[in-house]
Amino acid sequence: MWATLTILLGTYFLLRQVGIADNGAAFGSLGAAALFAALLLWRTAGNGVVPEPEPAPRSQLARRVLTLGVLTYLGTALASGLVGGFAPMVPPGGSPDHAMAVNLRLNTTVAWPMILLITFLLGRLSGTWLSTKRPLRWVALISALPAVVSLALHPAAVAFSDKHGSVPPHALTERVPRMVVGTILIFCALALGNVSRRRSLGQSATGHEPA
Repeated sequence: MWATLTILLGTYFLLRQVGIADNGAAFGSLGAAALFAALLLWRTAGNGVVPEPEPAPRSQLARRVLTLGVLTYLGTALASGLVGGFAPMVPPGGSPDHAMAVNLRLNTTVAWPMILLITFLLGRLSGTWLSTKRPLRWVALISALPAVVSLALHPAAVAFSDKHGSVPPHALTERVPRMVVGTILIFCALALGNVSRRRSLGQSATGHEPA
């Protein structure tokens, strides 16, 4: 995960240095990190057999999937909200462009590293909880939840911003591409944690220490 964080931050600062605007730099850095994480996941999942646990009862599995989905959403929302609190307020009648740019920088350079670390740890937890064959299908469902909820709450976020003068959310035409790439990145972080944990459990069960 640390290599993915390095790719994310390094790409963002490089793109900003060559004059790319905040929106382009944020999207490019997330895309580069998602591509690297996907390749890392492909290599990790294909490097040896990852044991699949015995299936759990459906009701128990459903509760665990729901819990992981809520924790994933709360982790991403709290990280973004905490960082967003440091963005400047929009002056009455003023342009929100500066505040939105600062918020986007903070979100890319501070919130996303926090989100990746949180989701990787939740992925480790899912490696224990998701006792089912092909658990990555459930991981994919969990990873999509933050984007779905964010899209559903977009009108409410716009109304709140207009009323209280906080940083307004970006237009959906700008947010949706970043959400798609961000969802892929969250999935990769969750899946890497899941595969890592299942492999550790499998090695412990056979009496071998994980590498």
